[in-house]
Amino acid sequence: MKKKRKLYAEKRVVAVCAAFAVTVAGVFLRLTYVQHQYSAAGAWAGVRSVLLAQSRGMIVDRFGRPLVNAGSDPLAVVLSSPATASLLQSLSGSSAKKADGVLYTVPNVRLEESAFCKNVSVVRRYEALQPAVHVLGYLDGDGKGVCGVELAFDRILKAASGTLSAQYTAGAGGEALAGAGLTVVSDGYCSKAGVMLTIDREIQLLTERALADGGIEQGAAVVMDAETCDILAIASTPVYDPENVEKSLSDGRLPFIDRALEAYPVGSVMKPLIAAAALENGVETDAGFTCTGAADVGETHFTCYHGNAHGREGLDDAIANSCNCYFIDLAQRTGAAALIKTANSLGLGEKAELCSTLASAAGKLPESEGIAPAELANFSFGQGRLLATPLQMAAAYSAIANGGVYRAPRLMKALLDDEAKVYAEYRNETERRVLTEETCQTITRALQYNMTDGTGKNGASPLISAAGKTATAQTGRPDSTGAEQLCTWFCGCFPAEEPLLTVVVFNEYGTTAAKDCAPVFRAIVEGICG
Repeated sequence: MKKKRKLYAEKRVVAVCAAFAVTVAGVFLRLTYVQHQYSAAGAWAGVRSVLLAQSRGMIVDRFGRPLVNAGSDPLAVVLSSPATASLLQSLSGSSAKKADGVLYTVPNVRLEESAFCKNVSVVRRYEALQPAVHVLGYLDGDGKGVCGVELAFDRILKAASGTLSAQYTAGAGGEALAGAGLTVVSDGYCSKAGVMLTIDREIQLLTERALADGGIEQGAAVVMDAETCDILAIASTPVYDPENVEKSLSDGRLPFIDRALEAYPVGSVMKPLIAAAALENGVETDAGFTCTGAADVGETHFTCYHGNAHGREGLDDAIANSCNCYFIDLAQRTGAAALIKTANSLGLGEKAELCSTLASAAGKLPESEGIAPAELANFSFGQGRLLATPLQMAAAYSAIANGGVYRAPRLMKALLDDEAKVYAEYRNETERRVLTEETCQTITRALQYNMTDGTGKNGASPLISAAGKTATAQTGRPDSTGAEQLCTWFCGCFPAEEPLLTVVVFNEYGTTAAKDCAPVFRAIVEGICG
């Protein structure tokens, strides 16, 4: 009897549990059905957010002026509603675009604002005439840096990204609720965080204009602080369009090459460096040398320009006349080891690292051992195997302008937080004394004399004194006409009495430096001084 009662009780418990489970399951299924019905009916209900634009971290000049994100375009954001129906009808034939079910954007237009219409400014990453294109680089279709500073600091610039969005309240069917209005929300849009360069935006722009106005179609120019070797401007021409790089791929002038960082024959701008090496090694430079217009070194015959005989001359006259024969003699008396060592200490033959994705070519500097007398003669006036970049020459001339202390070129200045405050600074670790102040004063004096009485006259300005040297270098390659391609240069500093800035101008397809590079040097100097 007890066993029957126990069995009956167990069956009853099981029955009750089963009934409870069925009831709970029924309620759950009903709730799920109701919830599904609610979700299906109200899938678009609530506040909706539509992305209008995205920004990327800043790249600014030494004074915090923008090098990117400098321009903006107006964008009208319109919310469809009974109050704006007529407005949308008037925009139907314009550039209005449906950004969402009921949201329209009208680029390059400003409309009268209301609860249903807001005007915003959308920044452009690059300008129509973008400065420092080769240094900055460009972005790919996903907004990632491809080259230059954009690539080197892609992670930092991406971390400083932000968005600009439009928000409104939508009903169950996605329609805008009457009276809800439209709100524009910024989430870190146009943050001030990013990278600060040593470049001076105004000097960069005037340097680029000077190259264009001077007719240099394939060339470069560098402006450098003579003491710190901070790069204030570094321009290469032609440039590509960072907003549309594809159209530059077929340009035969090769606009993607940064000519400020490429190595070329330097010609006579090497002569002041040869003189500096001679002075440092106690070689007499003013004993009096007679130029007959030609010199034989072994079996090789060398001439001055057009075979001109300059007669008796010291260093100042030899610089002013750009006398090959004088410097051939000076080089032979100084010796290859001393000349190559001085050139290397001035940065020739070694890369100039600007950031992880930007470095100058090392160029070519001959080995001092085994160099033949004729090759040394070529080296003395910047020909033969010697190659250097405009950036390297700017640093070398800056060492002379700075009293003999060489510093590596610097492009990166600091990293900025979202309040544009510096939280990390880049320091110039490369610093070495390579020349005495006396040597530098002697060279600078000769270069100043060249501006008044020598080949540098066309680079001289009445506004301020300068010291500089021209060069017309042979390449051994034919140009498009079949004539030999010539690289022309002007390297100098100003003011001559106490140089503050160094300027190098280079033309890959020049005629004579006095005609093409010297006037550009003058234009840059006057632009800065004026």
